[in-house]
Amino acid sequence: FEHYAHQILKSDNVVIDRSWSSELIYSKCYRNTQSRITFEQESELYRLCLDKNVKLLFCNTSFSNIEKSYLNRQSEEYVSKLEKIKNIYDEYNNKLKNWKAFDYEKQSIFECI
Repeated sequence: FEHYAHQILKSDNVVIDRSWSSELIYSKCYRNTQSRITFEQESELYRLCLDKNVKLLFCNTSFSNIEKSYLNRQSEEYVSKLEKIKNIYDEYNNKLKNWKAFDYEKQSIFECI
């Protein structure tokens, strides 16, 4: 939690890759464990983002694009089964549905910010 809060607070114009949302999703879909981020901490991180006027973007594309990319580099992937990738994809789409979506196959990042 402290790591993410520090990243939000330390400066303007920060891009955080693999934010706390990943912890919430991977703990459920990949590790099948309790998240290291509590609901209260998640709420606090969102509050910090609002206070700092942080833009939360969800970088996403169609599952077929993700599947193709995954199959091309499967030996290098952290997640070893396509079924788990699909579960993670679905969970991201559910958990981050209120974030601004950015389809990197169709848009420029500048269109979203």
